[in-house]
Amino acid sequence: MYFLVTPFIDESMELGFIALWCSLFAAFICVIICASIARSYINTRTFVVIDRICGLLFVCFAWLLCFEFGELCIKITNNFS
Repeated sequence: MYFLVTPFIDESMELGFIALWCSLFAAFICVIICASIARSYINTRTFVVIDRICGLLFVCFAWLLCFEFGELCIKITNNFS
């Protein structure tokens, strides 16, 4: 995410957010197109495996986010003490 916003940060924040939004929109459309094409080639068992992998990745990212938030809170608390 930072590589898209950073080049435009000196010019204006709005331009960076527009570039970020366009890239996220393009990725979303690409995923929809790829999923609609792959749907006919993948059976139910494969979808279950993909679903479990995505669930596991989501839990890992949520755990990392919670851990990073905890570290951030500790840093903020130590700075104000």
